[in-house]
Amino acid sequence: MQQLTNEANPDPETTPSKGHKQAAFLAARSKLQFALESLLDAAMRIPGADSGGVYERMPTGALRLIASRNLSETFLLGIPEHSPESPQAQIVSAGEPLWFDWEGPETCPWPGNIAEGLRALACIPIRHNKVVVGALNLASHSIDRFDETTRAQVLDLTQAAGIAVVQMRHQELLEGNLRKLFDVIPECLFIVNPEGAIIHANASAARTLGRSVEDLLGTPALDLHPPERMQEATCILQGMLDGTQETCLVPILAVDGTLVPVETRAVTGEWDGQPALICTSRNMSEKRRMEEDLRHSRTLLEMVVEHSDVVAYALNLSTNRYEYMSPAIERLLGYPVQRFLGEPRMRLLDLVVPEDREASMAPILAATECGEDRGSMEYRARAADGSCRVLNNRFAVLRDEDGVPRYRTGTIQDITEERAAEQALRESEARFRHIAEENERLLSRSREDASAQARLLHEVNHRVKNNLSAILGMLELERQAMGAVEDASRSELLGDLAGRIRAMSVVHGILSATAWKALPIRELVDQIANSCAAIMRPGLPPRLTVAGDDVRTPAKHASAIALILNELTTNAFKHADASPLHIDVDVRGDAADVRLVFRDNGPGFPSETLAGERWSVGLHVVETLSQIDLRGSMSLRNDRGAMVEIRFPIAGAGAMVGATLR
Repeated sequence: MQQLTNEANPDPETTPSKGHKQAAFLAARSKLQFALESLLDAAMRIPGADSGGVYERMPTGALRLIASRNLSETFLLGIPEHSPESPQAQIVSAGEPLWFDWEGPETCPWPGNIAEGLRALACIPIRHNKVVVGALNLASHSIDRFDETTRAQVLDLTQAAGIAVVQMRHQELLEGNLRKLFDVIPECLFIVNPEGAIIHANASAARTLGRSVEDLLGTPALDLHPPERMQEATCILQGMLDGTQETCLVPILAVDGTLVPVETRAVTGEWDGQPALICTSRNMSEKRRMEEDLRHSRTLLEMVVEHSDVVAYALNLSTNRYEYMSPAIERLLGYPVQRFLGEPRMRLLDLVVPEDREASMAPILAATECGEDRGSMEYRARAADGSCRVLNNRFAVLRDEDGVPRYRTGTIQDITEERAAEQALRESEARFRHIAEENERLLSRSREDASAQARLLHEVNHRVKNNLSAILGMLELERQAMGAVEDASRSELLGDLAGRIRAMSVVHGILSATAWKALPIRELVDQIANSCAAIMRPGLPPRLTVAGDDVRTPAKHASAIALILNELTTNAFKHADASPLHIDVDVRGDAADVRLVFRDNGPGFPSETLAGERWSVGLHVVETLSQIDLRGSMSLRNDRGAMVEIRFPIAGAGAMVGATLR
């Protein structure tokens, strides 16, 4: 090779043009087109064939017209390309020649051919080894059919053309792949002639230097290096041209002044048939950045491992020695790292309590002998201070290319508190389970007791009801006996007593039916009034009106209210002259007390009664029950009949006002 010079060769014969790549590509295309046109021209020399066209079959199956002869522009407008689905493309894809003989316009399926004056027609696929690469269409304006001799000549031409087209396509594909390879490889590619000028560069070189490929062509290779290292670069390039040196570590200079660290390797060879130096420059910026990132990552990893509470270790299975043990082992068990790495060395398994050693060895044996790559073991180990710690050891077995275990690496974590918490949780669950079972037993016992109490209460209620009925029966017999001897005062006394007992019986019946819950006072009014009416005036009940709020009274005060209502209703029946009797009861309640007003349409109270000068047993009963049992008050007045107003506090009497007050 020639001696290196520091100046680029200005000879235009040795300096590539800026459109070198494009020209090479167009040249490859023109060769294919020239071959197809040559085929068409050769076919035109066959007797009778005076017009036609040649198509290239695209990879999609479409047909593209390459050249035509003796066809009008109007006709050519309809045939420049045929889609893969067209009848023409389907005929060519089938690979069999089509010969059309002219028998008149009525037999021709192509109106365009008739307008063009075409008669005999041939469509011959161009193929090689059953691969269709194009088609030759021949037509005649003068003859009606191509004879056998003509057909044979056409078939010979297309067969030879098929071989040539396939070869050109392969060459074009190869050249295209080489061009793509040059442009996609990440390394910078330079082709340098013996004079040291760049005659080819790829896209990666242009991107790295911030210049275009055309701008690099003809540039001296030494101009890519920084001036201060020109002498060093000159010596290295001369050695590459001489074949005595293969690599160069001098950086290259981008157009913006950035120094790009590269490793350049060169081999001597040929380019376009001439000696050349083929150089590849690998950008080392990314490598150095990755190396720096790796060092940084290593530093961070070491910091994390050094300060972590999780112990990391690496055990060489060939020597059975630890090659690494993180400092966390001292914080965990109190032993310094050197106890595991130095002499005499300590093993982790030496610290395992005897009861756990056999179980802890099983995962290790499974991993090293049974081909498993990962495992874990849990055991108790003695710390330097004599305490017992529960450890979880997760490990991985690293094997060589032959599958032989070489290292066991892993992490050790202290789970003493976790296991203690789990044990406490299990004990707590056991206690709660015992409490739940005891509660269930007590609940079952309570249900049984409640059922027994309900049966007992039912029996008591039944007996009380029967006893009250028996007492009423005896009083009625006594009253009838008194009536027989005409003792009216005593008979009335017994009747009043029977009414009071009847009122208590009514209350008892209601309470029994409602399981001794709070009762609506208005319901008591209705029940007591109707009960009295049935005795005092059978068949002629009073007109009863009950208004006010839905006030309820607890069971313990229901009897007092019932006796009060019985006395007032009985008194109304005794002294009322009007028929029918009208009784109006108004019940009001608020957050403070209950007000019950009872009135009838009778003659009202005598003035002596209102003045307190005369008092009856019934009114005495009402006043006593109001003041003592209900802790309230009673007042009398006349208002178009007798009216009694009773007030008692809700809290004192235990009365309750309903959720909705009307």
